[in-house]
Amino acid sequence: MKKKILVALIAGAAMVVPASAMAAAPKKGTVVDFRAHSKTATVAAAGGRLVAVHTAKKSRVGSIVKLSGARQLRNGTFAAKLTKVGRARHALIRAQVVARVGRSLMLSARGTTFVVKLRGKRSMEGGSTPSLGSIVVAKVTITDDGELEATDVNETAAPVPGQTLEIEGKLTMVGATSLTVTTRDDGVTADFVITVPAGVNVSALKVGSEVELQVIVNPDGKTFTLAQGAMNGDDDEADDPDDDVERDGMYDEGDHHGGGHS
Repeated sequence: MKKKILVALIAGAAMVVPASAMAAAPKKGTVVDFRAHSKTATVAAAGGRLVAVHTAKKSRVGSIVKLSGARQLRNGTFAAKLTKVGRARHALIRAQVVARVGRSLMLSARGTTFVVKLRGKRSMEGGSTPSLGSIVVAKVTITDDGELEATDVNETAAPVPGQTLEIEGKLTMVGATSLTVTTRDDGVTADFVITVPAGVNVSALKVGSEVELQVIVNPDGKTFTLAQGAMNGDDDEADDPDDDVERDGMYDEGDHHGGGHS
């Protein structure tokens, strides 16, 4: 049994329970991202809602799939069988901005962080760049090689002070006072440096592990503090209580926190 990680409650944080964390899995959607290491497909359902699905077989980006036997795992992701029923060239995505890298946005939802590349001079409404933590709706074209290109991105909700964000990726550094999670997608890399609160023991976290973390946006609007999370290397890790990053020694089962996705 792996050693549990106890994370102290961070006072004053605006911990919002996202509707998507409690909602049932959709019956159908379009695959907009796939992580081979964890066999996790990101599926965009009606209205742009995103769900991360651990599945047995590789799913090609752009595939229209039906979900069967879906069950929600402890860390808020799903396990399901995906059956391809068609091919999509376009998709609608509703997600949260966690980074801007050149002409690309890193977007996040429960259990997934992925890239959308901005195309055209007016890919952002009004030519502006969305703030870290804002919710955007993006209309994307899915290229033949599986990249997502957005020509229309609209910010629908501004950041909330003290809100939490979802960050998914590979743990590339573990220290006593900070962690680094690296997300790579479609040739774009973002390194997220996350402060570990004083007195918190993260020695059980191992470099190279796939993780899903909820982090608090610090007052500077640019850096993060660890709040909660879990291992996410496969469906077993995603559902294993011994892999939880916990607050106060109590994991909020069924009450997953995030930044307001719906």
